[in-house]
Amino acid sequence: MHASDVARRMEERELAATSLSADTRYRKYVQQVEKCLATFESVHEWADFIAFLTKLLKTLQSFNQYKEVPHKLMLSKRLAQCLNPALPTGVHQRALDVYSHILTLIGPEGLKRDLLIWSPGLFPFFEYAATSVKPALLNIYTTHYLPLKSSLRPIMKSLVLGILPGLEEETGEFFDGVIVILDDLSNSIGLAFFLQNIWLILLTAPAIRPAVLNYLSRRFPKLDHRDGMESIVGNDIGLMIRAFGVSLEDNNILVRRGVLELLVKSFRLDTPLLVAKEHKDNKILLMRAALGVVLRKDLSLNRRLFSWLLGPDEHSDAQMKYFQEYGLETLASALKEDMFSEPPGVLDSRPFRIFIYLLDKWEIGSLLTEVFVLEAFQAVCTAVQDLSKSGSDERLADLMMTANTLYEAVEPFALWKQLFISTMEGLSDNRLLGKSMRVVLFMLKSFPLRDEEVLRIHLPLLLMATSEALTTLISDDILTLGRLEPFQLGMELLQLLLRHIPSNVLSQPLQLSENDHGENMHLSAFSRALAFYGIEGTNWKSSRLPSASEHSLSPFAACLRHALLVSEASVQSITLSEMGQVAFDSFAVIAALITVLVSRLEEKLQCELHLDWWDPQRWSGMALRVVDGAPSFDTLQKVIVATITLSKSQHLHPRLLINDRRLLEKITLALMRFLRPQYVPYHIPAVQLIWTLERSTRNHHIESIIASSLSITNDQPLHSTETFEAFGIFWRLTDDSLVPGHTFRQPLFLILDALRNDNPTLRRLAETWMRCNLKSYLRVVEPILFDLLDPTAQRIPITNSHQNTTIRAYMYKRPVDLVVARHLVESLQTVARFGGQGFGRALRTTPMEKSLYPGLISRIPADCIPQSCNFMDVLIDILLGFLQTEPHPDNAALMGPNNTRLQALSLDLLQFLASQGDLQSAALDSIGEAVVGKLYSVVHNDRLDLQPKLLHVLHSVTVASVASTRHVLPPLGYETGRELDLGVGSDKQLRESMQPFASVGMHPLLLQTIVDGISSEDNRPILQHWVDFILMTLPLLQHSATAIIYQLNDTISRLLRTAINKLADTPGKTKTQRDVTLFVTDSELIALLNALERVVLLGVAHSQQDSRQEEELVHSEKTAGESTGLLGLVSNVFVADSSGAPDDGLTPRSPSYRCLHEAIRVLAFIWLKTSLTTSEESTVIKESLSLIFTRVKARCRKVLENLFRSYSIEVLETIIASWESDEVMILSRDDRLNSTLEIIDVLASSAQTAVHFICESLSNRILYPERGKRAIVGMNLSEMVLFEFLEEYLARLEGPVAFQVWGRYLALAKEIATNVHSYKSHVLPVLRCLTVLSDKVTQTSATEDRRFRRDLQDIFVKLVDACILISGKSFESSNWIRRTAKDGHGETRSSTPVARVTQSEVVPSDKVDAFGIIPADEAGKRTSGLELTDQINAFLASSIILNMRRFITESDKIVGICNNLTYYIVGPAMKSKSRTIEMDPNVLRILSEMAKIPIAIKAWKNPLVELFNDNRFFNGPPEMAHKWRPLIRSLIEADKQVVTELLGKLASTPAANIFTNREYETLLRSLNLRRLSFILFAGDKDQFLVQLPAIQERLVDTLRTSSGVPAVVSEIYLCLRVLLCRLSSRNMLSFWPVILTEMIRTFNNIRSSPPPDGSDELAIVLAACKFLDLILVLQPEDFQVHQWIFVTDTVDAIYRPDNWVPESIMDQLAEVIGGPSNAQSVVRPHVRTIPVSIHAGEPKLAQSSDLDESHNNRIHSLRQPTLGALHSINSITELTPFVSSISIATYENIYRSALRTPGSGVEGVNWAIVEQILAEEMFEGS
Repeated sequence: MHASDVARRMEERELAATSLSADTRYRKYVQQVEKCLATFESVHEWADFIAFLTKLLKTLQSFNQYKEVPHKLMLSKRLAQCLNPALPTGVHQRALDVYSHILTLIGPEGLKRDLLIWSPGLFPFFEYAATSVKPALLNIYTTHYLPLKSSLRPIMKSLVLGILPGLEEETGEFFDGVIVILDDLSNSIGLAFFLQNIWLILLTAPAIRPAVLNYLSRRFPKLDHRDGMESIVGNDIGLMIRAFGVSLEDNNILVRRGVLELLVKSFRLDTPLLVAKEHKDNKILLMRAALGVVLRKDLSLNRRLFSWLLGPDEHSDAQMKYFQEYGLETLASALKEDMFSEPPGVLDSRPFRIFIYLLDKWEIGSLLTEVFVLEAFQAVCTAVQDLSKSGSDERLADLMMTANTLYEAVEPFALWKQLFISTMEGLSDNRLLGKSMRVVLFMLKSFPLRDEEVLRIHLPLLLMATSEALTTLISDDILTLGRLEPFQLGMELLQLLLRHIPSNVLSQPLQLSENDHGENMHLSAFSRALAFYGIEGTNWKSSRLPSASEHSLSPFAACLRHALLVSEASVQSITLSEMGQVAFDSFAVIAALITVLVSRLEEKLQCELHLDWWDPQRWSGMALRVVDGAPSFDTLQKVIVATITLSKSQHLHPRLLINDRRLLEKITLALMRFLRPQYVPYHIPAVQLIWTLERSTRNHHIESIIASSLSITNDQPLHSTETFEAFGIFWRLTDDSLVPGHTFRQPLFLILDALRNDNPTLRRLAETWMRCNLKSYLRVVEPILFDLLDPTAQRIPITNSHQNTTIRAYMYKRPVDLVVARHLVESLQTVARFGGQGFGRALRTTPMEKSLYPGLISRIPADCIPQSCNFMDVLIDILLGFLQTEPHPDNAALMGPNNTRLQALSLDLLQFLASQGDLQSAALDSIGEAVVGKLYSVVHNDRLDLQPKLLHVLHSVTVASVASTRHVLPPLGYETGRELDLGVGSDKQLRESMQPFASVGMHPLLLQTIVDGISSEDNRPILQHWVDFILMTLPLLQHSATAIIYQLNDTISRLLRTAINKLADTPGKTKTQRDVTLFVTDSELIALLNALERVVLLGVAHSQQDSRQEEELVHSEKTAGESTGLLGLVSNVFVADSSGAPDDGLTPRSPSYRCLHEAIRVLAFIWLKTSLTTSEESTVIKESLSLIFTRVKARCRKVLENLFRSYSIEVLETIIASWESDEVMILSRDDRLNSTLEIIDVLASSAQTAVHFICESLSNRILYPERGKRAIVGMNLSEMVLFEFLEEYLARLEGPVAFQVWGRYLALAKEIATNVHSYKSHVLPVLRCLTVLSDKVTQTSATEDRRFRRDLQDIFVKLVDACILISGKSFESSNWIRRTAKDGHGETRSSTPVARVTQSEVVPSDKVDAFGIIPADEAGKRTSGLELTDQINAFLASSIILNMRRFITESDKIVGICNNLTYYIVGPAMKSKSRTIEMDPNVLRILSEMAKIPIAIKAWKNPLVELFNDNRFFNGPPEMAHKWRPLIRSLIEADKQVVTELLGKLASTPAANIFTNREYETLLRSLNLRRLSFILFAGDKDQFLVQLPAIQERLVDTLRTSSGVPAVVSEIYLCLRVLLCRLSSRNMLSFWPVILTEMIRTFNNIRSSPPPDGSDELAIVLAACKFLDLILVLQPEDFQVHQWIFVTDTVDAIYRPDNWVPESIMDQLAEVIGGPSNAQSVVRPHVRTIPVSIHAGEPKLAQSSDLDESHNNRIHSLRQPTLGALHSINSITELTPFVSSISIATYENIYRSALRTPGSGVEGVNWAIVEQILAEEMFEGS
């Protein structure tokens, strides 16, 4: 039908109306009807309705000759209103009489023409009609509607929907009558079309579904044949499937039951429609919906579902066959789509729970498990990986709980059969490897294996079969690169299996069942597994081993044998160039497996296991070959551990004995290679392996091998360095309890020999070894003393007389080899000279009874009691014995020379122990000058050999020079390898010790030499020498070393930063390097820390000493010049007392302070770095780094404690300043804060101490600037940073601890609060800290103290009021608010009131609330760029108002604060003259938070009402809607009269003043309507039911009086759209007659005379179209029956029949304004996507627009308005796309969203888009 046809029909109607209007009697007829309709305006009660209807009926009966009813649109409206369910039955009966008369009057043709006029009042009435009225209504349908037959096609859905309520009760009085009517309708228009309308009703009308199912259960034919199916279901089976699917997800269990019965009876799985391949997707859709019923756990539902799935047969075998043929594939596909359709990291538990429930039905579960169980666990595996990456622990726990339930529910045999198949497929086909093997590995790692059958049968069988399958990867006895990945996954699987299999199961032959014997026992494990699981027709390869040899193999033996076979192939692959290091790694994996395997065997095995194919020598040969070329420590470690484990096995025969010198030498040297300095992460495990290897051998091969490696020739300097360093690391990391001096005597004495070797290189190596690795002098002394106390060297006492003087002496009883003794004493002398005072102190302070050396105490002479003597006593006794002992005269020639040398050595050693030498000053100066020059030369020539010796000489010269100058001994000597004792008072002792020493001249080149020496990277091996030299020499150069102290401090600090950064970066190198190289050791760091501590103490002490000397000089000059007169007596009265000031030497800009400040920053940086741990590195690296970090951190802590004892405030301030320093800003805020708080907790004895120091520092800066001018040390630290740190510190305190610091902080807060004018910039930080502290304290019992409550309330109120006044600009205007760093006293950029925030601390979008500001927990921490006023407002909004009721007990004070907020902040913010109300988000938040306080309603109500009534309220952007919404909601909840007052303003009484501006009056009315709309928008669903009658009355009245005013009508439509969203469908029932009448009138006017371009009426048209658009999106149930009026709501919208004539208004309108409407030429409006976040069921705008693709797809599948983006039109043709496509779009929306969510179609609405569109309509800003 074309537009001309529609126009012709309209012209015919107009001509008929014109001809009647010429009739005088007809005009009278019209007047009578108008009078009757006018009386309806005065109707007030039900009797008035009856009178109105009676009069109307009489009027109509008086003019029966006319077939046309005048004013029929208004008349239908009034009749529909008379059928309101709230009216009595008599009114309804009378109204139906009028309807019957009118329909009889106009006849079938008139009814056919005017269906859209008379039907809307009748169709929805049957559901609410009384029993006495229903016969009359059914009679109308039968008499007037059924005769129309095919003409009912456009209204068929609505007509059926209106009649179906009569079928809700099968025993109802009208049930049969309704059935008859429906049958007649079906016969009239065709069964297929009738059923298609039934499906649409099922989709869109949840409430009527029971009635529909009652009809279908009686009339729906059985679909058991394919021919003629279209005559039943129509063109689209998908519509029927979706109708069933939606009904199966209905919340009503009776609906689900009815659908299942319908499926079982008429729509079985073997129905030709479902069997057809083209309907596979529809079948899956139906299956997915049907499976959901099992989640209800209802037996009746499950029984019907199983009947549908298993077929009609009662036998189990037949049911399984039926299900396997028709349902299995579909069911698995449905579950699979549910599991894999979610986005990454999101997995719905629904399909898993369905799977679990289906397993209870054996006929279904057994078949489903075979085809689907691996898919299910694959989905779990993928989701777990995604969730682990995203860090969603809670969702991960829920998912694993569901997966565990599924695992427990699946039958073990079926599950492990599939896992076995998956494993074999993965090993045989690389394409299936990732999908198959990884699922098996995931299950073994994730699920507990407790089932006895699994542990004793399935796991051992899989172990044996997998190990056998691995041998198939070998090609020509070589493992190729192409088979590497399956090999690695297979080995990982074997290791996981070994963890779970019990030890007793491993060691015994595997018996799969009680009858498992005979022929099956002779098969290989692979063949037995195939037979056991019943697997046939595979092409998997079997093992190459003879099957007969495996009949008696246990899982252990089978796995071991195949592992050895694969290991041989790995060794053979070493020669392949393509394999390279991969072959070694493969062998290492096998070795690790063998280690686990043998270890498990040893747990519970009682018998010996003899394996004829086990050849220990072959394993030794393979191990030797791998060790010889091992590319990494991991490979080497695994091979060695496996070899040791095999050798220790007591049950495996033949035994593997580790006595092969060649193998041991290869292993030991390989381990020593990883003890080099660059392999720090592997030192500890290498040492442990060497000791384990030593205990595993019967001979001393390890000692001999190490000694041989240390037997160095002069032409191997590089090898010397490596071997010495390796053995030194081994010695240092060995525990004392292992007595290394006893086990490794030979290597030790080789080191001592090298210590006195003439070769400078060897001597340097030995000294470095002793200095860095000795660990304890007793380790060396004990074996020497043991040999010196050799009992075979017997002495006899003798006396020698000379001139009557008898001297006691000794004589050797027999000849003794003194060469050995001389060598021992020479070694001891070397150690003693090397150790110096440290050596003597160690021997002097250690009792002999503490010796761990075996047999040493038993050799002590009888006159030495072990409990009372020490090592020094024994040594002196031995030396004196050598000195006093002479050889027998008979042996003098043989023993004399050696004895003399021995005595000389003994004297030298005694002299060294007893005294020190002395040199002249000139000689010392000459030596010092030459040494400095030579030292400088060798440092820059990278020559390390002479540097240690030169440093020794230089130190001796310096000590001797000082001693000769002052004639006293120096306080400290040159010691090696020990930590200095710098305890409490160390700096004071240091200053006192320096007093006797005079200035020692310093060579001008010495400073540069020292700096270059410790800075050179090549000097790393002798760094300890340099550090020791600095530590011991620097105190002797005090008066001439001012520059050197500060230069050294900078240098050492830089070295420490560099070293700790390298150490911290080590874990990241494991991803790119096989073996990590690192040259930083803990000893180097500790040495540098020692140097740093001494340099700082010396610098500060020197500065204070110089300062005191200057003060004494000034004081003496002032005393000499003072007057002795009267003025002189009182001249000091006004001089400030500075006795309480700290030492003047430590001033903010003094070099000593900079030295201390830099040192503390470095220590804090080291603490932070050593506190950060990672979890990605390997176990070896983690252990080694953890040990280094622990030692360095311990020393760092000791240094900090020593400095803190003497300079508490300075240290604390520097630590706090370092918290915000640039060098640590790259780290996260939490890491920096946690590290700083940890340091504070370590240093301060309690939180009270820390808070006291911080408060004192703040007081010195803020309260007493003059007094604290000299006390303020941290000039780079502003008070704002101190406040910020104090806030963080207080936030970490527990409640009881917070109460302890309350008093101190309260004192500070009171002092600030008493003089706010002077401390304006500090009020806010004080209040912030007070709020945090109060929050902690109020959680304890302290609130029971009345004094505490009073103090808290008073100070809190004062500070809050002060902040409010500051924000309100009540103080004098000055520059203090925007003060910069230049205005402060040496402040940096952090000293301004603005908090400092880095780029890394940008607030994420999810931290910002609806007002665009930061919440309470984030406020103040991240307010970068805000002025002080903004900071105050943000804190007031986010924290103060929230906590006010907790801290303030008096209500009047709360009200007072709220009043101040309103007066000083909210009120001025409202006084804006801009076009829009531009309120600060913080102020808006303040108003919102105040609205939550009931007692403060008087404070916030008036300004909020004033804002709401402002004409600029809706000029803002749409985002303001969501900011004002909670405020308006609070307003209407607090004051119910707001709505009433607003409705009063809508009264339609026109103004009497003739000068009234009508446009302004229209504007006011429009604004009031919009205010009403926003109030409704801000409310909850059905919140305004009480005011609904008044709202309806005002809207109807306004619509009646302003029907021609576009602005007002548009606002009415907008209000109606909001009502649609805020009212339940039932509550809109009384609205529909008015709404429908108005919409029909509007669209009819357009059809008759389209408005011209630019007309004001276009606004009304657009508003009506938007309202219709929203109704069609929401699909309210009560509108379903009226939908046909506006759009084609049947399948004709898509599948249009021949000669189709548009009957709906939109389709006719499309013909008029846009040409024909058809499915092929539709222009669809743009559908936009808005990010959403739905919270608590209420749609809200999302804060982020970053959505993934799957979420966007989900949003697109939800229904949303199409005219949302269209705000105005200039021509009616702009609506052509809408009116042309609305019918099709509505049908497609219903079709597409059918299965989105259980329940009604309304749930498929994109509420976020709807809410956003409404907000954009109300707020007109851009």
